[in-house]
Amino acid sequence: MRTALAGTVAAALLSGCLGLNDVSRVVEPGYTPSANRALLVIGAGMEGNWKAQKFPISLYEYDIQRKSITGNCWRSNEVHAATELEIEYFVFDVAPGFYAGGGGMAVFRDQTSPLAFEVPAGRVVYVGDFVYAKDRKVDLRRNMDRAMAAVKSVYPNITGEPLVAEAVPVPTLQMFLCAP
Repeated sequence: MRTALAGTVAAALLSGCLGLNDVSRVVEPGYTPSANRALLVIGAGMEGNWKAQKFPISLYEYDIQRKSITGNCWRSNEVHAATELEIEYFVFDVAPGFYAGGGGMAVFRDQTSPLAFEVPAGRVVYVGDFVYAKDRKVDLRRNMDRAMAAVKSVYPNITGEPLVAEAVPVPTLQMFLCAP
């Protein structure tokens, strides 16, 4: 048993990616964030036919001064969600800051660069709805009323005035490379 555990730990360490993540998906209806954290709300949806079974969303903690994804091979803060539905909402407990990315790491329709979204501490922050549209383009749509109604139906105890995240254009997202 100890040999198997040691082998698993060694494989994780040698792979160059331990995967510590300070983001958690909120699943408890009575959940409220602490003052030094935030609740991040994202919608995901699929309108068109797409080869993958689900449409994935990925947002990565972003350092706005360095203009790069934060973290390293041992730790990074990442938000991941996927759906096969027309629209589904996800709520995450996150550290405040900026988060960049989107659906399939794509540049959204009518944008010329990726976007980073500001997430202030102590707030419920709605980023938007990432939708894989019928024309095989990725849209970022925002409908705060619909999103918060869906969130409140699942999480009735979430309090505070929700905020729409400010979207800031950023250069191409630079990921860190982990290799043994």
